Amino acid sequence: MEISKIQENIRKNEEKLQKNEAILQKRIEKAEKLSQWLKENSINTLEDAVKKDGNTGYEIADKFHFVEAWLISEPSYKDENNKFHYGNARFEFERDKIQKIKETIESWNERLVKENLIQNKIQNLPESLKSMSEYLNNEWSEYELNRKRNLIQEYKNLGYTEFFQKYSVEAYNHTHKSDEEIIKEVGIDVKYSILDLLNRVSEVAGEIEDWNNVRWLGKALNGTLKGSKNNVRVETIVAGGYNIQRLHYRVLVHKI
Repeated sequence: MEISKIQENIRKNEEKLQKNEAILQKRIEKAEKLSQWLKENSINTLEDAVKKDGNTGYEIADKFHFVEAWLISEPSYKDENNKFHYGNARFEFERDKIQKIKETIESWNERLVKENLIQNKIQNLPESLKSMSEYLNNEWSEYELNRKRNLIQEYKNLGYTEFFQKYSVEAYNHTHKSDEEIIKEVGIDVKYSILDLLNRVSEVAGEIEDWNNVRWLGKALNGTLKGSKNNVRVETIVAGGYNIQRLHYRVLVHKI
């Protein structure tokens, strides 16, 4: 996911959190204020409230119901600091809701950290991997755009029923993607292919001092690397291409 979208999700949830905390605080203050008023008027039960109201508008009874729901429904207590706590179900429901929003924000923040790390890796790729990334973007984009055009023509030739007998739902959906969507999807595929390669190299070699001895030679990534754990040899096997399968690379990492 794009960093800007993650940041937007964080912002929206923070606004939601602020709103829910404000609502809860207002309800607590209102309930406490009404509770004090009821005590001052010796209204301790619903029966007292009805009697006090004179059996007319039940206004006081409604106030008692509100306080009962928020303050009296479960036992209250004072902690070791003599601070009063309300243990009622309604407060717990609201606090649980707030806690879930906080957990959502925390989850998005963790995702933001990971995405920033990924972005930093992509922006600081060694020259050989930059060249590989650029080549794959062009090669895969061309393949997927041609595939789209071929599938559209196939659908016209075969019709709905025969097309689905021959092709998958994914192939049909591919015909309805815009060129921009296809190129964007390819960019994501390339990014994670490069990251996967970096992770596999790090697993064997550890931290890499430099990539100067690894070259992108048109259609292959080959060379040696010196790592904190091991020295490794990188070797590329090319598969696919043409009209059969999208060109892809299996990059082998050998300990030397």
